[in-house]
Amino acid sequence: MEAQIGAAPGYIARFDASSWLEESKARQAGAWAGEKLGRALFTLAGNGPDGLGLLLVLEGLIMGVAGKRLLWRALSAGESAET
Repeated sequence: MEAQIGAAPGYIARFDASSWLEESKARQAGAWAGEKLGRALFTLAGNGPDGLGLLLVLEGLIMGVAGKRLLWRALSAGESAET
């Protein structure tokens, strides 16, 4: 698994370079704004044990892990379809 994680950036870059889609400036700006808004929401939710900040962080972590798993599944399906 450690080898797969180490190989991820190169594999994803190779896939992205061969993709006909280019990331638009609007999409980059939207991602940046979403990140800033998310950080503000974590701060407003509170960092204490009784605040929702920890719950939101854990939810974001779970979503990130699930998204990464789906990305790897889609990339492997795309790679097997090419051959």
